[in-house]
Amino acid sequence: MSRLDGVRLKLDRRREHYEEIVSLIKVFAQTNPFNLVAEIDGQNGEKIWLVDGQPSAPPLRMSVLVGDCLINYRAALDHLAWQLVLVNGEETTKRTMFPISDDADRYRTSGIPRLRGISSAAVEKIESYEPCFGANEWRNRNLTGLETFVTTRIDTFMLLHRRHRVAYGTNHLQLAPTPSSTLVLSGTALCSRASQANMHTWNSVR
Repeated sequence: MSRLDGVRLKLDRRREHYEEIVSLIKVFAQTNPFNLVAEIDGQNGEKIWLVDGQPSAPPLRMSVLVGDCLINYRAALDHLAWQLVLVNGEETTKRTMFPISDDADRYRTSGIPRLRGISSAAVEKIESYEPCFGANEWRNRNLTGLETFVTTRIDTFMLLHRRHRVAYGTNHLQLAPTPSSTLVLSGTALCSRASQANMHTWNSVR
């Protein structure tokens, strides 16, 4: 039995969730759930896409799956921390986990104690990937997003944010600059990127 088995099983389960999310998005898109309108941003001149009126709600199962997908990512990192303690010949505690923090002071007070029993070399490598210390902006953003969405229950959070446009006398939902992202939950986008940051971190500290 490999020490990686627990991590791999969590990521395999994530993959199952993600594939179902993609399938649900494709089916949802075929229902034409909203009407797109374009306008020019008066401040920067960029073209932005808006959902005109009230869009149809995506399937509830989609949001639940996004939450499950990200929780499995997070659990894989905690499995990693657990194994790093054991491979170092130490015993895990109730606080053993992989800390993710974008605040250096908070990391030192609450993050370091969670790494008790892990070798100093592994801790040093983990710290190089912490958002508060890491030099890779892309990975910092995705690891921070993973932690934020898991702790705030991503299954209820969507990319589509309501905004009110008095001039038009109707409600609009502002989207990303291109309409290709209109059907993508913010958590789903994170699902497609977090595994790269997750496994890259594992490969570096093992």
